[in-house]
Amino acid sequence: MIVTLGSIKNENLYVLVSQPTNPSQNMSSAFSLCLMVDTMVTDCNKNFGKVVFPNAPIINTPAPTVTYPDVSSLNTVIVGQSSTYQFTFSLSTNYSANNTIRITFPDGFQTTSNPICQVTGTYTQQITTYLWPDNKTVECQNINKTLYLNETVKVVGVLNPSYAGTFGGASNYFIVELLSSTTTIVLEQQFLLKTLQISAGSLTGYISQANNFISGDVQYTFYLNLLNSLNLNNFILISFPTPWILYNGMCQVISGITMAPKTSLQCSNYTSGSKVYLNVSGFLSASVSNQLVFSIMVRSPTTAGVYNVQIQTANSKGILDTMTTNVTLNGTYGDYQMLSINAIVAQSNVPVSGTGPL
Repeated sequence: MIVTLGSIKNENLYVLVSQPTNPSQNMSSAFSLCLMVDTMVTDCNKNFGKVVFPNAPIINTPAPTVTYPDVSSLNTVIVGQSSTYQFTFSLSTNYSANNTIRITFPDGFQTTSNPICQVTGTYTQQITTYLWPDNKTVECQNINKTLYLNETVKVVGVLNPSYAGTFGGASNYFIVELLSSTTTIVLEQQFLLKTLQISAGSLTGYISQANNFISGDVQYTFYLNLLNSLNLNNFILISFPTPWILYNGMCQVISGITMAPKTSLQCSNYTSGSKVYLNVSGFLSASVSNQLVFSIMVRSPTTAGVYNVQIQTANSKGILDTMTTNVTLNGTYGDYQMLSINAIVAQSNVPVSGTGPL
């Protein structure tokens, strides 16, 4: 197999070849790795690595009367936040000390750069933790205790997914595996059926209304405090009840949002069910350390009252942060294009009932 990488830096490289078919019998396979420029071999290692293919692991066979494997978050299930995850499981038989537990999280989870393993009953041992290149598979290596019933493993430093939703279950398991020593030989494998609900974070802030007119074109300014920072792949979604009109292309950054040079904030509307939405995008980033301030133009409905407004930050996969606030209309009329008064250069005296500059 030839993998074209383009330019190669002098650093640790990871090349993932997905879905290869393993041998159909117990054996060992030695791998070679060669570097080439076009068709010329420049460097080659015929014994780059060796993989042992043993018997298939024991799958999902906990001891009788033992609780089924379980996973829970000990801190938070909020989008993007760091938490400790606890796994409780039992094995089919008693295993001697110095084996390894490998935990694989569902797609969407990541770990910090230095996760920590904690295993109940290991007392003062500082367990060696190895993080795989996918940033969601963690090995707790050389555990200095026998492993059998009702084992508890904690992984500290797990980042919840960057969008709200249900994770785990039959389509995207949490996986617990017992490895022989520090090899890749899997002795037992358990697919956890439990699912976890990751919830959106809480936005805080308010809306400043230029006025409370009905049936008028009005500027609304949003002041938002994020729980999760935003990047160029994120957007802000604002929804009003359908009597409202949210104008396309009439939004403006005031502060707290980073834009690329010579670009402006983008906003586009659409209607779904009983709500009208405005998608605000086109920015580079927005940080949790700064309040976001931006304005939009709306057309208020003909009826006075209090109207709920939902504000969410999101990406293509789901919601990051959310909040619901409200705006009030009081039955007065007016127009956004109001009178403005500016100073003139020279003073002017105008007689009573006379005409002059304002």
